Amino acid sequence: MTEFSTQAWLDAQCAACKGDSKFQEGATKLNRSFTVHITPNPEKGVTDDYWWGFKVPEMSQPFTGKDGVWDTDYLLEGDYETWYKVNEGIEKMVPLLMNKKIAVPKGSVSYIARFVPVVERYWELSRALTTSYAGEFKK
Repeated sequence: MTEFSTQAWLDAQCAACKGDSKFQEGATKLNRSFTVHITPNPEKGVTDDYWWGFKVPEMSQPFTGKDGVWDTDYLLEGDYETWYKVNEGIEKMVPLLMNKKIAVPKGSVSYIARFVPVVERYWELSRALTTSYAGEFKK
């Protein structure tokens, strides 16, 4: 099982992105590193913060947990429910960034917006390998 935002999920996600020609073709020019901070939704059974990140296009230097965070080009923050909706394809990440439902304390939203196909491919790959979620969130 690969529960969303766990080490097993991130390892599988990095491998999927590395091996996906569609992702790699678009990601070559993105060339940035990302930290994602997911805040709890205690009312839905998610009481922990989640941290994960990596460098694109290599999908290198992956980390999970706050102790593993390194100085990346981007910091993206939102609650678990928002990221769940992105991962399940209920909402798209770039519009959420533009509407500030996902905060970007570090990095440029307009730069990410140039890479919508790469971002969407990332989440397509993630949906295919995610088997479960924390709390009350379901596939």
